[in-house]
Amino acid sequence: MRPWSEKFESAVRVSLLTPDPALQLDSSTRLSDLHLDSLGVMSLVTQLEYSFKTTLPADMLTHGFDTTLGVLWSHCARTEARDTA
Repeated sequence: MRPWSEKFESAVRVSLLTPDPALQLDSSTRLSDLHLDSLGVMSLVTQLEYSFKTTLPADMLTHGFDTTLGVLWSHCARTEARDTA
């Protein structure tokens, strides 16, 4: 079972420079584990913001490439829950 929604998983996978359907993603996966460069990170942020109709707080990426998918999902999940309530 995924720790997040299909929409989140799809947004992350669309942003990968070299898509790999076998790549295992979980909450502890760091952006550096995805082999994203700075442009790739911006693409991911843009994709998440578009998909979840939100703006990720600037401090969400304070850990740079050590930021985890779990941190990003926590914000997107709150946005998704608010929108479905």
